[in-house]
Amino acid sequence: MIGDVIQKLADHSPNQDYAKIIKVLSSPESISKAIAKLDVADDNYIPRGTFYRKKEKALAEFSRLLLQHLKLPLRVEPPQAPPLFGRETLIMDCRAEIVADKKIGLYGISGVGKTALSGYLANSLAFPPFWFSFQLGLNDHLAGLLFVLGHFLQQQLTRHEKPSSSLFTMLMITDKDLKLELVLDMISQDLSHLTDNPPLFCFDEVDLLRPADLKNHAQIFTFLEEFAQLSSPMLFVGQHISLALDVYHLLEGLPNPAIQQLLTKHKISLSTSDMNRLQTFTQGNPRLLELFITLHEIDQPLTELLGSLTETPSVEVLLNRVWQRLDSDEAALLLLLSVIRRPIPLPDVQNLSSPNTVLSLLNRHLLQQSKHGALSLSQTFREIIYSQLPIEEKQLFHLKVAEIRAAYGEMTAASYHFHMGDKPELAVWLWYQHRQSEINQGQGTVALLLFEAIPLSRLTPKTQDALSIIRAELYKLVGSYDMVRHTLRGTFRGSRILKAQAKRLEGDVAELQSYYGRAIQAYQEGLETVEQLAYEKTIFHKNLSWGHLRERDLETAWYQAQLARYEAENMQGDIQMKRGNFSEAETYFSSALTLARSINYQEGIAKSCDGLGVLFGYMERFAEAETMLKEAETIFLKTGRLTKLANTYTNRTLHNLLAENFELVIELGQKALDLFIQLDETDGMTACRQNMSEAYFGLGRLDEAEQLAWQVIQAEEQEHLPDGLRVFGEVQFKRGNLSEARKYIQESINMAQQNQDQYLEAYGWRALGQVHQAAEKHHDAAQAFEQAVTLFEAIGVTSEVAKTLSLRDNVLP
Repeated sequence: MIGDVIQKLADHSPNQDYAKIIKVLSSPESISKAIAKLDVADDNYIPRGTFYRKKEKALAEFSRLLLQHLKLPLRVEPPQAPPLFGRETLIMDCRAEIVADKKIGLYGISGVGKTALSGYLANSLAFPPFWFSFQLGLNDHLAGLLFVLGHFLQQQLTRHEKPSSSLFTMLMITDKDLKLELVLDMISQDLSHLTDNPPLFCFDEVDLLRPADLKNHAQIFTFLEEFAQLSSPMLFVGQHISLALDVYHLLEGLPNPAIQQLLTKHKISLSTSDMNRLQTFTQGNPRLLELFITLHEIDQPLTELLGSLTETPSVEVLLNRVWQRLDSDEAALLLLLSVIRRPIPLPDVQNLSSPNTVLSLLNRHLLQQSKHGALSLSQTFREIIYSQLPIEEKQLFHLKVAEIRAAYGEMTAASYHFHMGDKPELAVWLWYQHRQSEINQGQGTVALLLFEAIPLSRLTPKTQDALSIIRAELYKLVGSYDMVRHTLRGTFRGSRILKAQAKRLEGDVAELQSYYGRAIQAYQEGLETVEQLAYEKTIFHKNLSWGHLRERDLETAWYQAQLARYEAENMQGDIQMKRGNFSEAETYFSSALTLARSINYQEGIAKSCDGLGVLFGYMERFAEAETMLKEAETIFLKTGRLTKLANTYTNRTLHNLLAENFELVIELGQKALDLFIQLDETDGMTACRQNMSEAYFGLGRLDEAEQLAWQVIQAEEQEHLPDGLRVFGEVQFKRGNLSEARKYIQESINMAQQNQDQYLEAYGWRALGQVHQAAEKHHDAAQAFEQAVTLFEAIGVTSEVAKTLSLRDNVLP
């Protein structure tokens, strides 16, 4: 969406250079100025009138979505490194090896400059760098690594106008663990499109991995072993390297000539004896040397410092000496950054401190800066400073960082910081609201460690229920089914919605373990819980009726009783339609409509007409469907119910789609889409795009169909995802990409089954049968068509049964 907005900005202002617009909008603080300067509002984002009435809110929302689109947390940037002294020969060797597609291991003790050297190589070569630095408890899980890797490959392929990343596409449409062999095949396929611009893959701190002790580390280590066999240059960095690589380089301390160059750069002159003492104390370790130089530049001359030492000082001792000489602003910024586990964008740091403070700490080598300006402390400095923070100050700093992380869409990191800031309720609900997106980004295993650490006893009953749902979903994700059942043993007093979700999870796990009777029971109990919510409105009407009756207002009491009866009848129509019991649904909807007309309940008349219109569309009674939906449309338009009106437009597209009136589907769909955009109704927008994608597909306009279907997939709306996946797969089928078509259509069937949606599942099986038929897998095709026939017959869609039988008969011997 944001890409479209930026393009619209360029289109509306032809005198503006497109590249300049992108550059301006790449920094969040200048978005407001950019839009004000261009003086436009995007028609497909914020209506022009709304934009000018609510400009501040519009700009804030634009900023939020732009940051989300840029995916700043997923940027993989190597640290910047100044010119390195004493490493010239090694740099030349490494460059030649990288050009020759070698797999290099760079190892040495802490502080010897491994990260600086590898960062220098990554930034100074033409190869686009992928940088991943392992941090325990933060990104030491294979799912997270694969998501960041897939996102990087997608960026590179897009930049060079190549096909989308196979890995990233698969990760976006499934939350299941992928087999290592499949992952490597997809990465290899992605790299085959980048032979002219191969990336340089850099993995830092690999020595932190303990594959013998931790299952997640063993998975990463196995992946890296296999990944190192692929065709692209790679650099593995750590205190020790256990991987089988082409070449290894031991990085040792700087020799005296290099130390002298470093001192000369800082205008420091030492006697021969002091130079020897410095070399003895530091062993040429760049980190220790930089701390000595920092102390010299603050207020302790190096000659005096060397004379006061009797033994080699530790990093902690030298850092504490530096700390005592910092001003309050510098110390406060370092304390804040000690809480942060990932680099933080420079604008956010400057919002928390002055530019002079940031520059001072950079000059003293106390901060690290990436290529695009993100700042962080070295892992060693961070651990030393954080350990000395009082608990109360740690909590305050964690809360500040939580807000920053949430602003950049890093919800797992934000939840971690809320938890560490003694706000567990905020941690739970923030992640609960964004859990599917975070799981899709490979954050599930990291989140499980976080939410296992939050005690239920510290939460309100409703939040306890939400935490139990989170834990159960994550246990299901990692295959710990016994833990799912154990977690779901609570009563779920706080919310019926949460109770229904718990029952669904319970049923999912039972089904995965082939306990089908237990799964059916859990699903039924969950369905009954959700259905009870729909009756709440009926109960209110009933209670109102009793109240008026006791007040002897018989007319009002009668009216409220009729409303209660109407809501019950109409709701039962909805339930039966969703269950696929179309004839029963028609009975209930018709009864509700008759009742609504008898009491002139206009909203009820419109709702029941709308329900019958959808139902008649499913039953392929198209003329009746159009009549009902137009009556609903008239009432909703007259009463100003824009959301209902948009829904009715969408429902009209549905039956016209079934009737193959594709041009009308596109016309109605665009009207509905415009309304849903104005109302900011994501689910409605997704439904419109889905129907329009099918219409474009029916017209043979594959590019438009593919684009809209992909938007449906990206929206991640559970109800519409099966349709989006199927249409995207059918487009691939039309283009002859049978393997891609099969993959997306099978995922569509899986999602429809998960949603218990027989209607969409049936279409999925039929599409899969056509793919099998084209691949000359006649037995598989016949089985798929037979499954589609069974489902279409179960829900009573006779014309689709006939179409499918015709396809099936063509493959039978």
